[in-house]
Amino acid sequence: MTTTSAAKNIAENVTKNIAEVCAAARYAAFAKAEASMLNNALCIPCLYEVLWCLTHVNEYTKINAMYGPCNYKAVNWETRQGDGYTTEEYEAFSAAFNAATKA
Repeated sequence: MTTTSAAKNIAENVTKNIAEVCAAARYAAFAKAEASMLNNALCIPCLYEVLWCLTHVNEYTKINAMYGPCNYKAVNWETRQGDGYTTEEYEAFSAAFNAATKA
C-alpha cells in the first residue's frame, strides 16, 4: 500500500466516523426535542392565517378568486415604494372598493 492510498483510506475513515457521530448527535437532539414537544405541548397549531399585516401592497387591487391559488399570486398588485400605506389611505381604498362592488 502506498503512502497516498493509506492517507486516502485514513481520510475516508475519519470522514465516515465524523458523519456517523454527527448523525447520531442529530438524531439524539431530535428525539429530545420530540419528547419535550409531546410532553409539554397542549395544542400544536398546524395551520393558521394571519389576519393583519403591515404592507406596501394595496390589498384591494389583488385578484379575488373564488377558489384556488390565484389569490396568492403577485400579479398586477398596486404597491408603494418606501413607507407603507397609511390608515387614511386604506380607508379610502376600502370605501372605493365597497362603492364599486355595490354599484
